[in-house]
Amino acid sequence: MEQLLKLEWRVWGVLVLQAFINCCLVSIIINKELFEDSIIMEHLDPSIIIEKEFPLKTLCIFVGASLLWNSVLFIVVNDALRKQQQSRSAETAGVCSISTIAVYSTLILCGVDPRICPRHTLLTAFYLSFNTAMPAVFFRQARKQTLQQRGNKILVQDLVIMKPKEMALYILGPVEKTKDQNIRTLQSIHQFATLFSFIGVVCCSILRVLDHGMQVQRFPLPLIYGFTYGRCIGNVFGVLWSLCLR
Repeated sequence: MEQLLKLEWRVWGVLVLQAFINCCLVSIIINKELFEDSIIMEHLDPSIIIEKEFPLKTLCIFVGASLLWNSVLFIVVNDALRKQQQSRSAETAGVCSISTIAVYSTLILCGVDPRICPRHTLLTAFYLSFNTAMPAVFFRQARKQTLQQRGNKILVQDLVIMKPKEMALYILGPVEKTKDQNIRTLQSIHQFATLFSFIGVVCCSILRVLDHGMQVQRFPLPLIYGFTYGRCIGNVFGVLWSLCLR
C-alpha cells in the first residue's frame, strides 16, 4: 500500500510539473517574442495589431519544445514506461493524431477560418491534443500494468490499448466504476485538467473579441494561453480535490 501511495504521489507530481513547465515555456518563448513585437508595433492601430498572426517559426519552436519536454518527462520518470516504451509510443502517437484532427475540426466549427493561418491552427490543435492525450494514455495504462505486476487483480480489458472513443470517455465521461480509488482519482485529475483547459480557452477567446490591441490577442495565442494556464490550474485543483476526498 505504501509503494502504491508513493506511485500516486509521483504521478500527481509529474502531472502538475508537466503543466507548470508548459507555463514556463509560454513565458520564455512566447512572451519574449511578444515583448519584442510590442516595441515594433507600438505606433500601429490596435485593430491591426490583433489581426497580425503570431510568427509561425516561434510557434513551431514552442510546440516542439513542449512535445520534447512531455516525451522526456514521461519516459524518464515512469519506470513502467521503460518496459513498454515502444508500444506506448505507438499508442500515444495514434491517439494524438486522431485527437489533432478532432480538435482541428472543432476549432473550425467554432468559427476559426481554415483559410486564414491554416498552419497556425493545425499546430495549435496538435499542441492541445498531445498535452491532453499523452498524460492520460501513459499514466492510465502504466499504472494498471504496475498493479498487475504487483499481484493486483484487474480486468483484462483494462490493459487493452485505448481507442479514440475510450480516450474521449476517459477524459470527458463519467468516472470508471472500479474499486480502486487511486484509478478513479487519477481519472478525476485528468478530467479536471481537461475541464479547466476548456474554460481557459473559452475565456481567452472571448477576450480576443475586445479590440484593445493587446499582443496576447494575436491568433492563436488566446487558445495557447487559455489552454496552458487552464490546464495547470486544473491539475493543481484536481490534486487538491483528491486530497480533500481521502
